[in-house]
Amino acid sequence: MSKPTISWQDAPEEHNYPAAKSYLGLILDDAVAGKIAAKLQKCPLSHFKAKDIFRASGLSLLGVSNS
Repeated sequence: MSKPTISWQDAPEEHNYPAAKSYLGLILDDAVAGKIAAKLQKCPLSHFKAKDIFRASGLSLLGVSNS
């Protein structure tokens, strides 16, 4: 069985920004979510390793019940 290849896009697609606004609208005021989504559209793209994103999130890499 061959190992699958992961291919990331070079840039976000245009529909990703309204999706981000929709998600942020669940946890923030809609006007604030719109402002953040608009700022995200202007920001340069950043690249991080998955392990660094998990570390920054404060989430457990394994379930808390997995000792």
